[in-house]
Order: sequence, then C-alpha cells, then structure tokens
Amino acid sequence: MISLKKENRLIQCMEGEIFLPNPGDAWLWTCAGGPFVINLLTQEGGYGEGKRPGKASASNVNHTLRALKKIVVKRGLSSVALPSLVTGVGGLDWEQVELLIQNQLRDLDVEVIIYKRYTHGQPADKSL
Repeated sequence: MISLKKENRLIQCMEGEIFLPNPGDAWLWTCAGGPFVINLLTQEGGYGEGKRPGKASASNVNHTLRALKKIVVKRGLSSVALPSLVTGVGGLDWEQVELLIQNQLRDLDVEVIIYKRYTHGQPADKSL
C-alpha cells in the first residue's frame, strides 16, 4: 500500500484502487527533504488506456490557482514557480491565463516566478 497525504485527507492506493483527482484540484507531494511539487489539474481527464487529457478550462485554472494559494499560505512557502499553464496542449490563451494568475496570486507575500517561455541559459521572467 502507498499512502500519500493530500492536505487534510489520506489517499490510499492499493492494488485495484486508483485515486483520480478532479479537474480544479491542486495535488501536493514531496520527497523527504525535497522541495514541494504542486500539480495543478487544469484539464479534464483522459481516463482509460491510450486516452489523452482533454482541453483545459478557465474555470479549472481558477480553481487550481485558488487551491495553490491555500497551500502556499498553509505551508508558509517562500516562492512559487509556474510554467505558462495550459497554453500548449491545454489550448488556452496566455493573456487569459496570465490574468487569472495575477488575480489569484498577486496578494501573496511570496516570490512568484513565471516561466513564460523556456530558453536554455536565460533567467525566468519574474514579473507578476
């Protein structure tokens, strides 16, 4: 049995039992002594063999960002780094997503780093 703590509840994954998080959830995980990784579930699931995730929605992005904000505050994190969420496979427009990020995270008292585009050897755009 593998046990993963997801904020206030315990998820138990046993043979034959699969945890399927919901779109709009933020899923926190870490390794002993390692950094926190927070998965933001912005797309509808593509459940089943060979299935691909569906498109993202602004509503799911907004819900995941609210959940992220709660985790940052609860855990006392000092920084957050985000990619340009759901603008590739997710299919949303960056300007819309960036506005959602700004609306949800601008009042956090932590550094928010946004990787709008990855370029090897270049620092991230840290403006929010």
